[in-house]
Amino acid sequence: FVSARKNLAEIASRLNPDCIHIAHLDTAHYAVNNAAAYQRLVAFQNRRGITAPESIRLIEHNRGIDAAHYGVLLGSAVTQATYAYAGKPVFLLDVPAAVDFEWNASKDFAGSATRFLWLGSSGLLHKGLDLVIEAFLEAPELELNVCGPLEQEPAVLRAYERELKGSPNIRMHGWVDVGSRTFRELTERC
Repeated sequence: FVSARKNLAEIASRLNPDCIHIAHLDTAHYAVNNAAAYQRLVAFQNRRGITAPESIRLIEHNRGIDAAHYGVLLGSAVTQATYAYAGKPVFLLDVPAAVDFEWNASKDFAGSATRFLWLGSSGLLHKGLDLVIEAFLEAPELELNVCGPLEQEPAVLRAYERELKGSPNIRMHGWVDVGSRTFRELTERC
C-alpha cells in the first residue's frame, strides 16, 4: 500500500498485517522543514524589517514514515537524511520532467554565462529568493531573471522595492509557463 505523508499512519492500522506500507514523500521531514522555514522567516525579518509568513511553506505534522516499511522520495540525499531517524529504507525517485525541449547545440553558453534564471513556485522565502536577490544586488555585472508567482507574496517584493527599481540587472517576470515561448527564450538567454 502506497500513501502520501499524513494518511499512511491512519490507514496502516486498518491494513492486513502482511501488507507492505510505503510512504510516498515529497518534502523534507516536517520537523526539519518547519524548523528551517521559521529560521528563514526570522532571518528575513531581521534583515529586512518585514514579516512574510505567506512566503514560507509549513508541512502538517504526520507520521507517514513511522508507519511505513519503506519510503520513496522526490528529493535529494539531503532530504533523504531527514528521515534517517526512522531507520527505514527510503529510496530516491527521479523527478519527472514536465516539459522536454530539444537540445540547442548552437546556444551561446559563453554569452549567457552572466545571465541567470531563478524559477520557483510558492514559498519564495522557503526557496531562497530573498538571498538570491541580495546576492545579485551586490553583483550588478550579473543578470537575474526571476520567474514565479510573485504577486501571491507581495511582502517579499515590497521588502526590495527600492533596490529593485534601481537595479537594471534584476528582472521580475512573474509566473511564466515552462512550456511557453517566453520561458524557452529565457532559457536560451540564461
